[in-house]
Amino acid sequence: MIECVAVDDEPLAIELLSEHLSRIPYVHLKASFNSPFEAMLWMNNNPADLLFIDMEMPGLNGIQFLKSIKSHPMVIVTSAYNQYAIDGFQLDVLDYLLKPYAFERLLKAVNKAWEYYHLRQSAQEKTETNTLNDDAALFVKSDYKTVKIFLRDILFIEGLKDYVKIHLGNGKTIVTLLGLKQLEANLPIQQFLRVHRSYIVSLSKIDCIERGRIRIGSHEVPLSDSFKDAFFSRIKPIN
Repeated sequence: MIECVAVDDEPLAIELLSEHLSRIPYVHLKASFNSPFEAMLWMNNNPADLLFIDMEMPGLNGIQFLKSIKSHPMVIVTSAYNQYAIDGFQLDVLDYLLKPYAFERLLKAVNKAWEYYHLRQSAQEKTETNTLNDDAALFVKSDYKTVKIFLRDILFIEGLKDYVKIHLGNGKTIVTLLGLKQLEANLPIQQFLRVHRSYIVSLSKIDCIERGRIRIGSHEVPLSDSFKDAFFSRIKPIN
């Protein structure tokens, strides 16, 4: 079951979304808010798997909201305006629904979230039941070949529009036509962490963090403000 939260300053929009979601048995609308500030306070203290959010809201738009919350659930935008689409996808929203949307369109977006949710669950369960060892690996397609990559060799992963570049410790890179989110779902969450919309790092390979940059060997990876809280909660530096 996917636990959802909805944020929209229009009560009728919340009502319609709630009605649509009640027809989908594998999602549950856990909470809904007309005020983005009330929603932010709630989300900073309560877990949720999926967020539905409007873009145009008084006092705080959807982009500002997403950049301000500490948690990072899956996000589906529901908006009457399309000018926020590029900004939204740069923040890794799963889908962007233009109002008024039909139930079938919402269902398609929810199914995308359901698939991603289970990819993440599967990766987590695999990691929890199998101790990561030196032989742990994944297979990706690159240059018409299927390449085996040992997880121990990955320094970081860089998203580049329609493909990703996997940087390895031996100085090699593997380029594959995968989405960064798709690859992230197949990595053990105890070892790899998203630190930027375009970067995933291997935590064991980090040398230091300074001024919003993560140094891994001779490489520097940006640490985005929207991922900073989650990052430092994982590495738990001693002050």
